[in-house]
Amino acid sequence: MTVASSMDDEFAPQLEVLDEQHEFADQQLSGLGATDTPKILMLSRHGSPLSVYDRLTGTAPESKMSLPAWIGIKMQATVSELYTATTGIRVRADRRHHRHPQLDWLVCHLDYRELGAGGSRRLVECKTRAYMKGWGEDGSQQIPVDIWVQCQHEMAVTGADVCSVATLFGHHTFRVYPIQ
Repeated sequence: MTVASSMDDEFAPQLEVLDEQHEFADQQLSGLGATDTPKILMLSRHGSPLSVYDRLTGTAPESKMSLPAWIGIKMQATVSELYTATTGIRVRADRRHHRHPQLDWLVCHLDYRELGAGGSRRLVECKTRAYMKGWGEDGSQQIPVDIWVQCQHEMAVTGADVCSVATLFGHHTFRVYPIQ
């Protein structure tokens, strides 16, 4: 084995992640995603209709991912494990790009789907939050409106019946919110 091939092997997982990130970014440009909908409806503090337009037309200034967003992505697997430990329901990651069967401009990427009977019609959206303001008690449907809209978008695109929002608050509280 040469030094170059051992280096290629060492960095292969990182290169695969970069390829997945580029593919994901390209797919996001193919339609309106679940996180775009709350922005278009002016229900999100993370963007506006204009920011969605700028992103889709390629005129948006390049921006770096925020630390909370980065942590949220890195913690998805942990939150899904907490979901399984809490509910007893196993999940699987869903890394595919989904497109609405009739409205091909509606797209989404999912976090997880439940396994087992009816699992393909039950989504799991993983969230991390520093604060519980705006969130209801465990098992309720009281969640921030932007996340509710995101769940409705994902269910519309995939035909799912329920989207459970599994949420880790800080490092001390875990709750599940089943959204119909």
